[in-house]
Amino acid sequence: MKSINIKGKQYVMVHERIKEFWVRHPDWSIETHIINIGKVMLKGQEKEAVIMKCEIKDENGVIKATGYAREVEGSSFINSTSHIENTDTSCVGRALGLLGIGIDTSIASAEEVHNAILQQKQQKQMPQDMQNQYDNMKKRINDNGDIPF
Repeated sequence: MKSINIKGKQYVMVHERIKEFWVRHPDWSIETHIINIGKVMLKGQEKEAVIMKCEIKDENGVIKATGYAREVEGSSFINSTSHIENTDTSCVGRALGLLGIGIDTSIASAEEVHNAILQQKQQKQMPQDMQNQYDNMKKRINDNGDIPF
């Protein structure tokens, strides 16, 4: 699989992971679900935040891997117009990584690492109320990987 270099580490992009998945498991499925859409404050403005879950199931419908992602509308250039699509891609990439596809150096995909770098830069400017909401949301994920909303 092709990878790209980000800060000295190689990361596999989600589309490469998806292609490999279908080669390995043509009878399996990739399903994404919106877990929650809510409002958060970003730089003093109310924005939409979305949490999505990806389930990878075998030919018998047994879940083999799960991945979660969260994005906030307007938190990055791509999220200004496509935060739901970006969240969808990220949760698929994480689930495929947990399945063992494209994880030579990290479960994170190239897209996820790039977005995380952008968010770290912006987090320095993140209002405390948004940071508290984000921290509380992370704490609510239980041991089974489910978000109890």
